[in-house]
Amino acid sequence: MTIVLNNLLVLTKIRKSATYRIMIRIMSIAVLAFTAFTLASCDKTPTGDEDIVTGKDVEIYLLKSFTKSSGKQIDESSVVLKSTPLIRYADITYYNKSNYTFGLTEQGKKTIFNMEVPAGGLAFGVTVNKELIYTGYFWPSYFSSLCNWVYTDSFIGGASGKLSIELGIIIENDVIPDNRNNSKILTVMARDGKLKE
Repeated sequence: MTIVLNNLLVLTKIRKSATYRIMIRIMSIAVLAFTAFTLASCDKTPTGDEDIVTGKDVEIYLLKSFTKSSGKQIDESSVVLKSTPLIRYADITYYNKSNYTFGLTEQGKKTIFNMEVPAGGLAFGVTVNKELIYTGYFWPSYFSSLCNWVYTDSFIGGASGKLSIELGIIIENDVIPDNRNNSKILTVMARDGKLKE
């Protein structure tokens, strides 16, 4: 405080001189530089809203395009995801690795419940940081046919808020790869306290 008062006294003595104007300019530049430095060094700690950003964490996308290898089996190397997720990470409340079930928020339930599933199912992909982990079909229980790929009952899932991911019926010598408990999915869910045993 003493330094400020001394500076004010000095300034009042030289107020009318050219030196006064130069000092005011230097002080203004110093204040602007200090403010800019302070704002630039602010802490950029995540706020918790970052999981709303598309492509982060575990999400479920509808497929824009894909080819089938046999029956309903999706050739995952041909998959193109839609640009925005159907189920965002924020709409997944948990993942139960024992029964391969995603729990959904009310918004997630509503999204699944209001979805129209055509005959033959609606293809989806489960991703981690937008990397495809596995594919499947929304396949309502009221369909008369069976699915020979990974599937989930969108009718029950939309009503209950629980998307149970199932393996379909194996036809002849087909093999259905089981990536439902992929380590990337489990790591993300465990990290955020969303993993159930």
